Amino acid sequence: MKDRKNKSPPRCTPGQWRIERYSDFYKITDEQGVTIADIPVQPLDPPEWAEGNAHIITAALKLLIALEDAFALLDRITDTLHYEDGLPVTFLEARDIEIIYGDAVTELARLETLIREARGQQ
Repeated sequence: MKDRKNKSPPRCTPGQWRIERYSDFYKITDEQGVTIADIPVQPLDPPEWAEGNAHIITAALKLLIALEDAFALLDRITDTLHYEDGLPVTFLEARDIEIIYGDAVTELARLETLIREARGQQ
């Protein structure tokens, strides 16, 4: 896991969460099989809504961590692109551009994967 300084740990069940499908509900469990949440299939709602809700809940912790990491990345990019007095940088070394680009591409790929997971499109 990336450096988590200045961030308190999430106040939720840690680890990988799983979805179990039953006839009239979805169960979200932790790595030990302990129930985190039950998502009922409501009779008047389309059945895919319950499944979609289960996928979003299952991805919530990873999405939170990814959002915090993306925020930290944007903060680093902002620091690189501004002088100490807040004025924009008018020249960057090629290495700085490579670092910013590499970090952004890596984070974009990770976020795309998490979005697909939250949508149940793995």
